[in-house]
Amino acid sequence: MNLMLKDNPLQSNNKQNNIQSELLMLYEIGNAMRSTLRLDEILYIILTSVTAHGGLGFNRAMVFLVNEKENCLEGRMGIGPDSGEDAHKIWKYIEKTEKTLDELLSAYQEFDRRTDSHMNNTVRNIKLPIRVSSGILAQTVLEKKPFEIINEQTKKLIKKNDPVISIFDMNHFLTVPLLAKNHVVGVMLVDNFYSKKPITEDDIWKLTMFANQAGLAIENSQEFEKTLILSNTDRLTGLWNYGYFQYQLNEEIKRATRFNRPLSLLMADIDNFKNINDSLGHL
Repeated sequence: MNLMLKDNPLQSNNKQNNIQSELLMLYEIGNAMRSTLRLDEILYIILTSVTAHGGLGFNRAMVFLVNEKENCLEGRMGIGPDSGEDAHKIWKYIEKTEKTLDELLSAYQEFDRRTDSHMNNTVRNIKLPIRVSSGILAQTVLEKKPFEIINEQTKKLIKKNDPVISIFDMNHFLTVPLLAKNHVVGVMLVDNFYSKKPITEDDIWKLTMFANQAGLAIENSQEFEKTLILSNTDRLTGLWNYGYFQYQLNEEIKRATRFNRPLSLLMADIDNFKNINDSLGHL
């Protein structure tokens, strides 16, 4: 007797629904990243998407960007709880308020108010030369591929004095290159330090897909910032011009209004600056 196995229709439907949900999530995140050219806001969107329950759901996520002039990686932003107690409070808060991914992505101003978190400050103080001996982050840049590090591998890295592993006490984690037009603009590092949830092949696939979008968004933002600097600095002296003063003042007024904070403006005159203007041109 021949026994033919057929796919369970219910399982097939569930799988199809999961794929559709994941594609919709990536589409929404992509739209959010295209909504701004400010680098810090884009990094916030990237890391929130990776850590939010409605996104990829990792416990902690960090972004390190390539500094081509100094050939090094610089920590730029980190999102995640500072402790197990903090993690529990955050999960309870999200569950209670029922915030959607879209609401979390649009809440950059809330993150902007608490950028002094221990984790974020620790990430921002990390600077690593891009060479094999610098550890797994540099290796991710050099080889342009993701790395999943599990237990025994981690111990070997610690023996090699990998600074990032030691600082964040990592055990099972994933690094993914942020690619733009086949060159690496940065590295994202994620883990499930508090929940201890295993990182699956599906997690790696989704994060890699997402990282490709993120890399392009970061590069576009960096190009925009270069253009902004060129258009707002004096070519002869390299000093900020009046256009930048107007732009920055407007940004600070918006920030003060958003956070309901007072704003003061202090102006000072520079002695003998006329000599510079006379010799180099008026700013």
